[in-house]
Amino acid sequence: MTIDAFLQQVQEGKALSLANGLQTISLQGLKAALFFIDDRQKRVGSETAWVGKGEEPPLSVPPAPALRAVASAETAQSPLGREELNDLMDYGNERMTNSHCSLDPFRREIRVTALTDDKVLLMTSCESGAYNTVWLAWLVSRQRPYVARQCG
Repeated sequence: MTIDAFLQQVQEGKALSLANGLQTISLQGLKAALFFIDDRQKRVGSETAWVGKGEEPPLSVPPAPALRAVASAETAQSPLGREELNDLMDYGNERMTNSHCSLDPFRREIRVTALTDDKVLLMTSCESGAYNTVWLAWLVSRQRPYVARQCG
């Protein structure tokens, strides 16, 4: 079934029943929501509209807005070496020793990413749920003694 055929069937409906009819999804407001999308995308009256179809060709739809320019970030010229990475991972473990995180220390993850030649991003998992993990993050100097500033 095409999207157009599906939308034709459901836009006037009251509810959509799932397999075995055990659960239903309300379709109240679906047609208005689809019309809103068509309107925002300036497709009302064109062949490409979902609800407000017309005879205007697809080319009458205005192009997407231009992307905004984004300044490139300064990146690290020297990647983390094995010894530097191990030292920073140990530092991350030390920082978490007295933390108030509920995650079992054996289940915590530590991630270190070089941002510049002077700083790394150090992240540690702190709390975990069924679908989410809360991370703590610090900007850390790459030279000893490490100086950390918590992000957020």
